[in-house]
Amino acid sequence: MPKIVQGVPERTDRIYPWNDWADGELREFVKGEDFETDTRAFANAARNAAARRRSTIEKLEVVIRGDSVFLRFVQRRTPLTETR
Repeated sequence: MPKIVQGVPERTDRIYPWNDWADGELREFVKGEDFETDTRAFANAARNAAARRRSTIEKLEVVIRGDSVFLRFVQRRTPLTETR
């Protein structure tokens, strides 16, 4: 049965420290140790995090092998700036 709440909590990206991981290093994340969700869902969350940081992230490399997800956030040499 759903519970009654006083308000909706603020949205946060603090579930995973994407900014800390967006340093160009190749990392292995293991289901059950580093994340609890499905490996494809975790990889998609990383893709979304990279998209939100598109001014500083050039691309995200993702490889899924069994219960492991390998990620590398590739930094832009020169961050994009908005032009108006």
